[in-house]
Amino acid sequence: MINKSWRQKSIEFSKTMQSPKLDFYVTVPGRVSQLIEDKNGIYKEVISPGAFQESIIKNGVVPIYLNHIRKLADIDKVELWEDAIGLRCIAEINDIDLLAKILCGKIKGCSFSFHSIREETVDNFPYRIRNIKKLKLNEVSIVDDTMEPVHHSSSLMSAVIPDKLQVKI
Repeated sequence: MINKSWRQKSIEFSKTMQSPKLDFYVTVPGRVSQLIEDKNGIYKEVISPGAFQESIIKNGVVPIYLNHIRKLADIDKVELWEDAIGLRCIAEINDIDLLAKILCGKIKGCSFSFHSIREETVDNFPYRIRNIKKLKLNEVSIVDDTMEPVHHSSSLMSAVIPDKLQVKI
């Protein structure tokens, strides 16, 4: 049985082995977010289906971060597209801390940052709904247990970790 205690694990891998690959959905367009607050009050957000793919076609793929702060993968290690389910990502991520968090169950989901290009806002007391029709995607983030994703429709489907990876407990 694997001990899930964060401080008792260490991970090692050699520079010659294949990098771990993560396969995950960042979010599902069309779903309503959690409550968000800005200078104008509280609102919920909905990203229109197709908005992510349009941004990727026009602007290219984006890097992957941890908690919107630390870069995990450059664009040459990232596949990103919107399919019938949502915004999907497959990335080679060679980050020991992230792998430890995955193995210890410390990942809460995903997030993303963007600039709205076209949106519609609908008042829906007690909050408004912000419908994002067109956007420019800036980055995708894997979110650990120190943050709370606003869009809760993400899923880490698989983490292919090479056999030579050693987990010390």
